[in-house]
Amino acid sequence: MSTYTFFAAAESESACSILKMVAQTTDSRDAKAAYASFYRHACPLVNSLPCRASRFCAITENSYGPPAVVLAANSLAEWHAVGMTALSREALMQALTDGWVRTPCPSFDALCQCGNRTELLCPECARIDAQVLGRVANHTAHCIDYVTRCVHHDTLLECGGAGSRLEALLIHSGSEAAHRNSARYAQFATELTTHSFDSQTAWSEVTRLLTERRYLLDSGRWNLASLRRDFQRFFSSGFEDPRLFHITEGGDYVESAVRKAARGRPIHPTMIVLLAMFGTGADRLPVRLQSARPVAPETTKEQWELEEHRSQWLSTCAQNPNVSRSSIRRLAPAAWAWLYRNDEAWLKRNQAPTIRRHGGRRQKVAPTAVETFVSSTQEDYRASKRGRPPLPSAYQTRLAFGMRDHAFALLSERLGGAGPFAQTPGRKRVFVAGREANALNVVAPGSFAQADTSVARIANLRPETLRAHAKR
Repeated sequence: MSTYTFFAAAESESACSILKMVAQTTDSRDAKAAYASFYRHACPLVNSLPCRASRFCAITENSYGPPAVVLAANSLAEWHAVGMTALSREALMQALTDGWVRTPCPSFDALCQCGNRTELLCPECARIDAQVLGRVANHTAHCIDYVTRCVHHDTLLECGGAGSRLEALLIHSGSEAAHRNSARYAQFATELTTHSFDSQTAWSEVTRLLTERRYLLDSGRWNLASLRRDFQRFFSSGFEDPRLFHITEGGDYVESAVRKAARGRPIHPTMIVLLAMFGTGADRLPVRLQSARPVAPETTKEQWELEEHRSQWLSTCAQNPNVSRSSIRRLAPAAWAWLYRNDEAWLKRNQAPTIRRHGGRRQKVAPTAVETFVSSTQEDYRASKRGRPPLPSAYQTRLAFGMRDHAFALLSERLGGAGPFAQTPGRKRVFVAGREANALNVVAPGSFAQADTSVARIANLRPETLRAHAKR
């Protein structure tokens, strides 16, 4: 029998929000340690899990169901599995349930990837939860990458805690077109998450839509130039999250998603949603002018010979998808020679795609909006106790914005420190002076006759630090 009382969870409440409630309402050391570790790293699994599902269920004593139920009802595991194959999805579920391996989730660049969104709240949902549960709760639909509005109430998400301040800073209302794009994105993404749409056939549906609009040819080749141009033009009005607009304005992300799909690699679910929005909303492309077609065969024998060589060439290309053009030519020399002499235009349109040898991963341009919002904020979000000035440490600054280690390190390198309150050389003297002034006001306003040890104790500093940097 359990010695703790576990209160009911809201519908589709994230596991991070549940663990936070358990840590606050019980004296479970495991719950407090797990939530503290999650808060320090600011890196929830699949945007919603504070730890592996088996550990979460052990802490909560299966009060919210076994690991499979928690993954389905209180996490975004299905959201991250949208662009995966069946084997990749199974590996992801095993890693999320109980494992020490890295979760195989596709991700964007560090400064473009979403951080901790487990403290974002919809004002209307928070009001309803407060009436029903007596507390506010974070829902999984609000943890989806780049979602800025509640899909049920169409209200902008707000920051409900210290862990999601950067995500809240990047949410801002824009034009009517940006509002419309963000609302459609939230609707498409929520449908994928809540199983209203078959996530296992999501990419198949996207390819069907793009085939109808002739971005994907019958030969299996992609018209990437037209796809990049029209994709960028379709989302030119932007979104309410500047990072999402950064993803759509360049075209590199959509091309990368297409190439990953061709190689059978996982695709970021955000690209699935954006391509689904583009496929359903874009107009059908006009019929493009084709090059001069070969003269139709005059006899039945010539028609049969043409179809025979075309079929042989297409079957050779289909059986060797990752082979270069020269290798395929050597595999079917007779078909290539006949088509080159008699049907060269068709042969050029149905050549195997060129294989580009990359010397290394090309770093994409980071969105400038993240740097702008962090460097321009004038409010000090760091925690302080009893009115003392907070520590000028990079660690507390990272926690204040709810950023991951790698993303914060990149941002600090770009800005020479993150924000006006980051740790910089020479700030220690200013920090000690502020602590000293606050301590003297606590002891006796305007008094300078107190001992160093007494002032250091009130200022929560070492006496040696106070003597070295204070002006006394």
